[in-house]
Amino acid sequence: MGEIKVSVPDEKEEKFRKAAMKVFGHKRGSLSKAAEKALEEWAEKMADEDINRSEGLGTMLYSKLSEADGPAVKLQEEMGEAYEDEVLD
Repeated sequence: MGEIKVSVPDEKEEKFRKAAMKVFGHKRGSLSKAAEKALEEWAEKMADEDINRSEGLGTMLYSKLSEADGPAVKLQEEMGEAYEDEVLD
């Protein structure tokens, strides 16, 4: 089993511990169960957002292509800028 060590502000740690104990009880493994659940839900959310972003990017790039009527080099530069704006920002 993997192990992750993280540092968080005291307030967040206290809030997490209270929530974990409330849901999983005051017994051994409660924090691990809560952390595993939180990590899994966060990873799924990020994957869903990445898929949505990719679909949106594809639509945006297709739109740019359909509007294009210039030299290929200019189009390539515009596509690169659009990609940077959408994905890297």
